[in-house]
Amino acid sequence: MGTEIWEWFARFERVGGRVQDLEGLSWGQALRTRTLVWLAAAQLIGFLTLTAAIRLVGWPWWISLIAALLLVVAGGYFGEVRVFLADDTVTTWRYEGSKGLLLLGLLVKGVVLCAGLGLVWFAADLLDSGPVLLALAVGIVAAVVFDRCHIPARWIEGVIRRRQSVRFAEDATSETILYLRSFDDDTSVVFAPVASTRWYGPVLPQRVRFEELVEAWTFNEAAQVVAIGRPGERSPSLGAGRSYWTDETWQDAVRRTAARCKAVIVVAGMTEGLGWEIYTLAEMGVLGKTLLLLPPVTSENTEQRYRRIIAASNREHDALVDDRLALSAIPAMGYTADGELVHYVSFGRDWAAYVSAETHLLRTLSGMQQFDDAGNLTRLEEITEDSVAQAFMLSVRMGRPGDGRRLLDDLLADGDALTDAERERVAIARAAALLAEKKDADLTRAALPDRTASASPALTAAYEALGSSDPSAEAVFRLVLPVELRETDAPVRHEKASTMVAARLMKLWFAASEMEDQERYANFLEKSQAASDLAGAHGLELAQAMSDVMVAGALSGLARSAEAEALARDVLSRELPVDGSYARKTFSRSDVSDGADAVLLGVIDRSTGDGRRACIRVLEAQYERRRAEHRRGEAAETARDLALWNVEEGTTADADRWGDLALREFAALGNSADHAQTLITLARASLGTGDFGTARAHAQSAQALIDANEFAELRSDALYVFALAADGIAVSEPDPAHDEVAVQAIRAVLAFDEGSATTSSREEVLTKSLVARLEALRRYEEAADAQRRRIELFHARPGPDHPGTLFGRLRLARLVRDGGDPVQAEADVTRLAQDVEEAGMSRVPELTEEILLTKARFAETAGEIDAAVELLDAREASVAARAPAGDALR
Repeated sequence: MGTEIWEWFARFERVGGRVQDLEGLSWGQALRTRTLVWLAAAQLIGFLTLTAAIRLVGWPWWISLIAALLLVVAGGYFGEVRVFLADDTVTTWRYEGSKGLLLLGLLVKGVVLCAGLGLVWFAADLLDSGPVLLALAVGIVAAVVFDRCHIPARWIEGVIRRRQSVRFAEDATSETILYLRSFDDDTSVVFAPVASTRWYGPVLPQRVRFEELVEAWTFNEAAQVVAIGRPGERSPSLGAGRSYWTDETWQDAVRRTAARCKAVIVVAGMTEGLGWEIYTLAEMGVLGKTLLLLPPVTSENTEQRYRRIIAASNREHDALVDDRLALSAIPAMGYTADGELVHYVSFGRDWAAYVSAETHLLRTLSGMQQFDDAGNLTRLEEITEDSVAQAFMLSVRMGRPGDGRRLLDDLLADGDALTDAERERVAIARAAALLAEKKDADLTRAALPDRTASASPALTAAYEALGSSDPSAEAVFRLVLPVELRETDAPVRHEKASTMVAARLMKLWFAASEMEDQERYANFLEKSQAASDLAGAHGLELAQAMSDVMVAGALSGLARSAEAEALARDVLSRELPVDGSYARKTFSRSDVSDGADAVLLGVIDRSTGDGRRACIRVLEAQYERRRAEHRRGEAAETARDLALWNVEEGTTADADRWGDLALREFAALGNSADHAQTLITLARASLGTGDFGTARAHAQSAQALIDANEFAELRSDALYVFALAADGIAVSEPDPAHDEVAVQAIRAVLAFDEGSATTSSREEVLTKSLVARLEALRRYEEAADAQRRRIELFHARPGPDHPGTLFGRLRLARLVRDGGDPVQAEADVTRLAQDVEEAGMSRVPELTEEILLTKARFAETAGEIDAAVELLDAREASVAARAPAGDALR
């Protein structure tokens, strides 16, 4: 499979198809290199080399076995620790409660591996003194032991995993991956030279279950891969964690997991369940985080699975692949955030293609990667009609340097067709192809034209490149490639500290963080400054910038805001490496800039209009930076923050613009939970500005998302905000219909929150509004019941003798009177007056005056005019005694 496939997909792009080239990804070549058996078995080769060296120096056989055992146990244990420290998706080490089992597994694997090494030693002894056939037989047994030495480790890893909880449905998090497949595909296998890099992985290339390959290469990108289990099955030791559901509940569980998880990986199957899964994912709007895998099956079976995907998605405007050979180059399909179907294209559906597609999806969702532009292959095809470009693709991208060199040999053989400049260009490319073939350096340089005083810059650069200590075929090729294929961007810089410097930095950073947690800001400043000085002395720009962010944080804690702000702005102005590795700590340029933003937002004075606008500018710059780095989810979070800031600032148009942008981004990314949370947040902001109509609209949209995805944890907040919005509309636009909507909304919240100990303050607010709305509807008996509940709440807190409780009892009496029971109402008021007197509440004259006024109204209603006048006179006297004459008259 070669360039004809790329040509086919270039034509496919011209009719509207979208393609992602997996071979051009930065990690693609490294994965392809691992297909070499000697590299895949590097660990075993290292042990065999160690054993051979010990044998050659004449040491006893047991020394090599002990050394190998120690390396397996120590290397495996600390390797897992390193994986945990480098993984930002988890906060707890997966082996925290199973360290004993981990060490046992490593010990067992080491013992079995040592048994194989012992057999190799024995076979070598037999070659010296015994029959060759027996030595060969022992060697074969040793190979079998090496091939199977990981089996006990797999079993123990399975035991450890079965002791851990599987996060499914409402327990799923934004770091969970949902794995959907037909149960029939559970036994599908694929050859993988590097099936796993974890401690339980094999030491020789193996055929592994397809699911295990998918799960093994998600570490550092997701906390857990989960799947629905087959009822009655024996749970597999490795692969996705199983969660078991009935025929009636599994679909609902899948919906809830898909709404919450980071990504969904679907293996295209042959069953009807595939249709429901894809249809549901499309309906939920989460296709943007979905990867559809075509497993390693026959071409006919692949075509059938592809057709099922297309039929299930029911997308009329997608460009489809109708060529069986082209389908064999498609390991997976995905969707852009804007909903476009993308076909992943590779040289074949091998292990590296599946790992590349999976890695691309996860890094795209994390903002570290993006899809190729539409028409990318078409442009490449136009460019690669150039013979040098074709040779580059063959030699470097496809790993076929011999074919690339022969193409250039044929071109050079036709001497009349080339000008002198073209001949020189082809000769330089041929030297690069020879270099890719691992030819001798002298032979490679000899392929270049003679270097004269008038040599071209390209030829001069080629001689210099080939004369370096580590010449690169790709670098030489790029000297003569078409301009469109050359590297035009600034080189990507990475930073790595030496072990000693990294250890010192780690010590200072950990100490500084501890000082910060203890709010010992002077010590925090001292440690942070020491880390900055150390990083600067060793030219570690990113490490120094991160340390300076910590220094700025310490200055902020010491109330030295101006210095903190100046330093944070200085950090943001620096051109930094994209990422850095410091022993166990790895962080990126974006981590530094986000930290500097946090410092600025913390030190800028928000009490002034200028300060608030400065904060908005910080967030606007953060949004642009995150968008440029393809961190769409985080950019959407910044847009949400900007909407809230603009709401508070009163710039409604900007608030609407940022709010709509955040909502569109979360919807496009399939982040339904963030989408719903953003709607609730924007609704709260609208309540604060008195825009009750917008608040109600946002709350209704949030409720629709919550109901569709069963976000139970968000439902209470959405109901509450909707109720407040409905109440606000009823107050501002008096109308019985509005009052009725508010009553229903309030009662829905109260019913949902019933029994919750954390919503008592919310209940107090809502019952007050409920009483007012029912009173407006003249439903006094219901209003009295609601008021009784308010009084119960006041009895519990702040207490029965609190003025709020007593005023509530007075209002209840009025509602009882309005409900048609004046006798009970009068009795309630009389009892209230006695309680006020006994409690010594006469020091609250407003309460006494309200009681007198209520009694006067009751007397007036009963026709007792003289009594009413007497009560009003008493109230006037009370008011006059505590207020100036003018106020009393009013």
